[in-house]
Amino acid sequence: MMYENQKLREENTTLKELLGKAYEFMKQFVIDGVNLLERFLESVGKVIGKDKVILPKCK
Repeated sequence: MMYENQKLREENTTLKELLGKAYEFMKQFVIDGVNLLERFLESVGKVIGKDKVILPKCK
């Protein structure tokens, strides 16, 4: 069980790093004064019915 937990922690770390890289990539593109990441998060917020989507911390 401890081995499985360690593997899952490693996978989560890897996925968080990839997500951070994707966020940084999306921030580079600006459409009508709004970067692509913000526009994406706004659209996600509309789909799930929330006014604001909290931006995850990126390293």
